[in-house]
Amino acid sequence: MDWFNIYTHLLPRSRAWALRPGSVLRQIVKGLTYFPNDVRREFDRIWLDIFPDTTRALTEWEQQWALPASTLTEAQRRSRLSAVWKATGGQSPKYLQDTLQAAGFPVFVHDWWEPATDPPVARNPLLWIRGDTAPLSGVNCGEAEAQAGEAFAVCGNTVVVRGYLLVNKISTTRNAYTSVAGDASMYAGEAEAVCGEYTGFIFDYVKYNVPVESDKWPFMFYVGGEVFGELADVPTVRRLEFETLVLKLASTHLWGGIFINYV
Repeated sequence: MDWFNIYTHLLPRSRAWALRPGSVLRQIVKGLTYFPNDVRREFDRIWLDIFPDTTRALTEWEQQWALPASTLTEAQRRSRLSAVWKATGGQSPKYLQDTLQAAGFPVFVHDWWEPATDPPVARNPLLWIRGDTAPLSGVNCGEAEAQAGEAFAVCGNTVVVRGYLLVNKISTTRNAYTSVAGDASMYAGEAEAVCGEYTGFIFDYVKYNVPVESDKWPFMFYVGGEVFGELADVPTVRRLEFETLVLKLASTHLWGGIFINYV
């Protein structure tokens, strides 16, 4: 936009207001053109601030979307922001997978059933997910899995339980005990000599057991490598972000089996 011509048309039509070359008035009017040009450029920049790829307020947008600080490069941060920005909602495995991948996580989402089964046969999470009810060694003589042709048919074969259960991020507390019977601090006269004395609390996440009832197995979904059961690599510094995003996107009535190698 030519602001000099705009100002020229606004001035009275007279010899006194003529913008002759080299005149002081022309220099003044010329100088006035820089401010609106700066304003226009700033408005253009403000418009670009609403796009993840061009925003100058990257940190502010990360705070707006509650994205945790990390050691990601600027390009990776913009990619992560773009994924959250574009998330419109959905609960299909493909939507969950696409959104996680767009956020920079090289993971795949798998359904609860075994492939090529009709009617669908539920995957057994006890063979894949760690937990108090999940066996570390799953095959003994006489068990169903020991029959010829079964995937775990070798007697004594160790089932590598590689995944873990992700249900929610509800925390619980327990006492941080400083003295129990026999500790050095239990000597008479010590400030913490009372058995059972504690100085604070330890925060843990609530733990859940892998469901043993087969009618609950269809309420599972799995996130990991491209092949079911394989581990996908995710940076340790992004673990909380990853788990939070999975819980945010997945249906609340489903439990997640997570096959991730945090590196």
